Parts: sequence; C-alpha cells; structure tokens
Amino acid sequence: MDTAVRAQLFIDILNLSVNLRLSGCEQITDDRINDIISEIRNLLNSLEPSPVTDHITVHFKNTLNYIRYEQQQQTTTAVSDSVSISVDTDPDVQSLSSKLFASVQL
Repeated sequence: MDTAVRAQLFIDILNLSVNLRLSGCEQITDDRINDIISEIRNLLNSLEPSPVTDHITVHFKNTLNYIRYEQQQQTTTAVSDSVSISVDTDPDVQSLSSKLFASVQL
C-alpha cells in the first residue's frame, strides 16, 4: 500500500479513536493514541514533498490541534469544577473527563 494512503488511513483511525475516547470508550487509551501519532509521524517523514503530502500534513495538524483543544477544555473544566459545584455528579464520568488525553504527546 502506498505510504501516503497509509498515512491518510492512520489519520482517519486517529480521528475515530479521538471521537471514541471523547464518547467514553476507555479501551482507547492515551498510549494507543500516542502509538498512532508516532506511526503517522514516521509515515509523513518518509513521504516526498508534494501537494498530496501537504494535504495529509494539514489534516494531521488539524487533528492534533483538536486534541490540544480538548486537553485545554479538560484543564479548564477541572479548574472550574474545583471552584464550583459540578453539574455532573457521576464520579466515573468526572474521573474519565479529568483523564482525557492527559498523557497524549503532541
């Protein structure tokens, strides 16, 4: 399979993994997400510069920016939860939300 196609497929897998993780799927761990990110970086580094490579790189950067945004949202939520009463009283949901993407290396 072409390296560019593999890179694009891995980015799609990363996007799906992030969405599953945000939906509460604990089987999608930060380590798994880190492994996918690492594989994508390796594939992108092996590609020759081209418009296709540029498109794939932009798609990947957009995904990383979204993960960063979610990390910041979790930090903001954690701070506001410690100051005020949390609306969500389910401890499992609170525990999951405070851990989302905590160890993802961008």
